[in-house]
Amino acid sequence: KLVKSGHESVIEHIYYNIRISGVSRALLQELARHRHASLSVKSTRWALKKIVNKDSIIEKVEPKLDEYGFSYAQIDVIESIAEASEQLEYWIKKAVQLNIPNDIVKYYIQESLCTKLMFTVNARELRHILQLRLSKRALKEFQDLCKEIYKALPKEHLFIYNDILEGYELI
Repeated sequence: KLVKSGHESVIEHIYYNIRISGVSRALLQELARHRHASLSVKSTRWALKKIVNKDSIIEKVEPKLDEYGFSYAQIDVIESIAEASEQLEYWIKKAVQLNIPNDIVKYYIQESLCTKLMFTVNARELRHILQLRLSKRALKEFQDLCKEIYKALPKEHLFIYNDILEGYELI
């Protein structure tokens, strides 16, 4: 009743600690814009040798291209970008093998590189995040993350979000 009448301060005392993995650094940048949430992120710079294993591909988030209806010309450009990405991956691995300092190599890491983090947010800020990031204009990966966060919430807390989530298929 209080939340519906605009008194959201009462739900600032509810906190969620969420472990998030397999998301891109692009999503991380957008998540960091929410200043009323706390992030503890796996360091790319310190963990670069583990991330860039010379025998495997660098774990990246790939966009779901089939959801966009691209033209043939657009697909050609995207395929060219993917080829350039593979070349960049090769050179990043080579740089790590040659012990080029991580502080230098990090500048060439793509935003598609996977990362993991702990995310702490109160219920009021989570309402705000869901309102903004479930929009069709939001980064698709962020929309998907919001749906997963909602599904992971305790069942007895879901009523807090019902008024802002009408019209979204979240289950």
